[in-house]
Parts: sequence; structure tokens; C-alpha cells
Amino acid sequence: MKSLSSKGYFLLPNGQKSSAIHKVEKDDLKVKVTKSAFTFFMKDNLAKTAKDGEMKTTEAMKLLSVKWSAMSDAEKKPYIDKQEVDKIRHD
Repeated sequence: MKSLSSKGYFLLPNGQKSSAIHKVEKDDLKVKVTKSAFTFFMKDNLAKTAKDGEMKTTEAMKLLSVKWSAMSDAEKKPYIDKQEVDKIRHD
């Protein structure tokens, strides 16, 4: 077993050898896709809107998408700024 783990493998519950464990390299830590301003908005507001199961997540997402469309550019600015920071992190 030690020889397997030193080579990046482990045993599955059924006794079979697993595939190699993925080794993290510097490029893997880089953000692969930047988040949009709308994604940041959804992340900040979805839990507040859904409120402990009172509303289905899909219904809350529909309400938030309508709210996002109705927002002015000034109201969207904090989320657009977060998007710009994420874009810099991606590059």
C-alpha cells in the first residue's frame, strides 16, 4: 500500500487500484474562467432571496434576473468592479 501511495495511487473500497492522483501545478491554481458581474450579484443575493426553503432556488433566480435587468449601471457597479478584479486574477 505504501508503494502505491508514493506513486500517487490509492486503493478503492473494492480493492482495485485507483487512477493516478492529479498533482497540482501552478497553472492549475489559475482561474480558468472569469465570473461575470451577474454571477457575483447572484452569489450575494440568492441566499437572501430563497430564505431557508420558503422559495425554490429556480424561482429565486428568476426574480433576481428580473431585478438585475431593472438595475441601473450605478447599482451594478460594485459587481462590475468585482468582475474586473476577477479578470485580472485570471490573466
